[in-house]
Amino acid sequence: MRFKKSLLYFATFLVSIFYYPNANSLTVGDWSSVSTQSHITFPTGASDNHINGFTQMNNGFTLYDENTSCTFNSSFTVSGSVELNGGKLYLEQDLIFSNSVTSFVNSSGTSTAVVYGQNHMIVFSTGINDLSGTVSFVNCDILLNTDISISDTIFFDGNCCFNGRGSVLDLVNNGGVVCVDESSSLTFENLIVLGLGGSEDSGYINNLKCLAPDSHLTFRNCGLIMSNNYSFTEGWIHFYQDDSIYGRSLLRSQDNLIFAFQSPQYMTIHPYSRLLLEGNLTFSYDSDSAEKDHLIMVDNTSVFHLDGTTLHSTRTGLRLDTGVLVIDNLVSVQNDAENIPERMELHNTLTVEILGGGTFDFIKGYLRYVDV
Repeated sequence: MRFKKSLLYFATFLVSIFYYPNANSLTVGDWSSVSTQSHITFPTGASDNHINGFTQMNNGFTLYDENTSCTFNSSFTVSGSVELNGGKLYLEQDLIFSNSVTSFVNSSGTSTAVVYGQNHMIVFSTGINDLSGTVSFVNCDILLNTDISISDTIFFDGNCCFNGRGSVLDLVNNGGVVCVDESSSLTFENLIVLGLGGSEDSGYINNLKCLAPDSHLTFRNCGLIMSNNYSFTEGWIHFYQDDSIYGRSLLRSQDNLIFAFQSPQYMTIHPYSRLLLEGNLTFSYDSDSAEKDHLIMVDNTSVFHLDGTTLHSTRTGLRLDTGVLVIDNLVSVQNDAENIPERMELHNTLTVEILGGGTFDFIKGYLRYVDV
C-alpha cells in the first residue's frame, strides 16, 4: 500500500513538472530596492503572480497559457516582448512600454487574453505597430505613440478610451475588428481609423461595432476613412468636437460608399460639435427603430456638415429639427418613401446653411419642410 501511494505521489510530481511547469506562483521585484529582470515566464495555474515595486522588466515577460494570471504593479517601464498566451493581466499601475518593446501579442489560437485595466492606462511605444491575437481590455485606457494595425478581434469591456494622439488605427490591411461589449463604452480620441467597412467586395462589413443595445461608441476629434460599405447595426454612436467620415478612400478608387445607420438606438452629434461627411459618400438613415428621429443634433451648436455627399433615408424616413445642416458643394437628397408618412422632414427649427457653390439637390421620394 505504501509503495502504491509513493508511486502515485511520484506520478503526480512528474505530471506537475511536464504539464504545469513552475506551478508555484512567482513574484518579481519589491518596494525596498531596484532590480533588473531578464525575460520572465510566469507559471500556469497560479493566480497570484506579481511584478512589483522597483523592478525593471528589461526583456519583457510571458504568461505561460490561458491558466496564467499576473498582476502588474511596477513603477518602471517595460521593454522587450510581451506574450499573453490567452492569460489574464491585472494592472495596479499604468503599464508604460519603452521604445525597445518589440511586440504585445496573444499567440493563443483558442483563448482570448484579458487585460483588466482597473482604470489604469497602457501606453504603447513607437516600437509596437501591431496588435495580434484576440484580446479583451476591461476598464482600460490605451495611448498610442505611433500608427498601429489590428490583426484579430479586440474587445472593450467597461469604460475604455483609445487615444491615438494623431496616429492611425488600421483595420483594413490585416482584417482587424473592434467590438464594444454590452453595458460598455469605448471612446476614440484624436485618432484616424483606416478601413471602416473592411476589405473590398465583402459586403457591409461591420468591423467597428457595438455588441448590445446598451453599448456606446464615442468619437472625439477623429477621422474615419472608409474602405467599403459599412453599417452600424447596434448600440449608440456619439460624435464630439470635430469628427469626419471620408467616403472616397485612398484605399480604393470606387466612390459612393455607403455609411448606413441601422441601429435601433441613437446617433448623436453633441453640443459644440461637428460631424463632416465628405467624398461622394452616401449616408443612409435606416434605423431599425422605425422612428425618424434617431439621428439627433442636441442643440443649435451641433453641426451636420455634408460636403459632396448623398443624404438618404429608407422608408423609415428622417426628421431633422435641431442644430445646423451645412450644404457644401453638390449634396443629393433622396428617400425611398412610397407614401407621405414615410417622408423626410426638415423643420424650421433646423438651421440650413448653403455655402458658396453649395447645391441642395432633391432627387426622389417625399420631402416636407415643416413650420412648427
